[in-house]
Amino acid sequence: MKVIILLLIFALSGVFGVGLLVQAPYHAYHSFVKEGFNGDLLKVEAPNKRLLTGNLVVKEKTPVLDTDSLWQELEFGDYLLPFPISHPSVKIVPTPRIQGKEVFAEFKYVDNNNEDLISFKSVDVKKSDFTFPTDKLFKLPLVRKYIQRKGRVRVWADMFNRNLNVKYVSIFDFSNFKNMLKYVTPLDLAYNVYIYKMRRRFFPKGVIKTHFINASHIVFIIDSKDSNEETEGKLGIGRYLKNGKVYTYHLNISRSNTFSDLIQQRIFKSLRVEDSRAEFSSQKIYSQFKSLPYSQRISVDGLVYLYSAWSHELENKAFMRELIQFMERGKGHESFLFPLYDFSMKKWGSSFSTRDRYLKEDAKNKLARGIKGEKKKEEKELDNFDSSELDFQSKEEKLDYLLKKAKRKKRSKKPSPSSDSVIEN
Repeated sequence: MKVIILLLIFALSGVFGVGLLVQAPYHAYHSFVKEGFNGDLLKVEAPNKRLLTGNLVVKEKTPVLDTDSLWQELEFGDYLLPFPISHPSVKIVPTPRIQGKEVFAEFKYVDNNNEDLISFKSVDVKKSDFTFPTDKLFKLPLVRKYIQRKGRVRVWADMFNRNLNVKYVSIFDFSNFKNMLKYVTPLDLAYNVYIYKMRRRFFPKGVIKTHFINASHIVFIIDSKDSNEETEGKLGIGRYLKNGKVYTYHLNISRSNTFSDLIQQRIFKSLRVEDSRAEFSSQKIYSQFKSLPYSQRISVDGLVYLYSAWSHELENKAFMRELIQFMERGKGHESFLFPLYDFSMKKWGSSFSTRDRYLKEDAKNKLARGIKGEKKKEEKELDNFDSSELDFQSKEEKLDYLLKKAKRKKRSKKPSPSSDSVIEN
């Protein structure tokens, strides 16, 4: 009898031990969710409860937008973006920027009172970093293989949609525990921890709302006081996954104008990543510009096309000079041209203006312009000489003079900077 009792005790102990072993991963995960975990395989501090939920994002409803004919999608740098064309209430102001040796093409949407609505700037492009955390848990072959099979696209989507909360069920509740084993395996728990760590890696601090535009495009909204941006209102941090790279851009969003919401929804609807093909992309947009009626080309609409074209050739000084001088033909464009004057002065030492009151130059450009002016003056004086009054030493000398005079006249017939040509080769 005693032997039987002892055998039963050993059997029950074995079953209980196996049960505890089976429940161990779930117990550890429950500890992680509740207060963090500090063990041999995993170290993680008490988690941000919001990052555990599956409702991190705002599902985008069909937006209420104005007429599509008032907008044109154009390639701007690496992005396809919506621009207002002949819009009664919204315009863009170019705001190019220099940081160190880098040039950035940026702009802002403004209303008819020139009040800021939303500004756009491209931040960076980085290889998507879904590398495993350093915890020993993610060095286990089974765990690594399970996560790798998910793939980048699935991991990206789960970062924004997967609920990481798992109801704790005791092994003594055998029926429910059995069901949990069926639907949530220990490998699923390891994957959940991985997703949580990816959220910590990718999500900015101070997020108040997350827009899940589609499987590739996410926008985090944070309060501007929680960011490094010098702006009022909110900051939108957009992240776009394409070909294993994450493209990041910023939207500074005004709180004070209802048009901001409309433009924000328009951007969410239209924005895509289209890698710039430099001169090819620039010429493509320039061709669209040339097809516009002349009156539209010298309007703010023309500026939209020309500035978008320049965004693909940021070091093209001739393009910027011609852009400025062409836009000076229109009336009332000063507020749109001032940022271009300032940028060009910082970048190239000249505002490139044809108007004396807006022309600014550094000493080097003033000297170059002075020399060029003197040369033209000399050539003009030479052209006015009657060759019959000149004393040539030989026929060859006279022939050389006449050839040079013919070349000067040919050069003077070339289109001036005020012609329709925008890009100088």
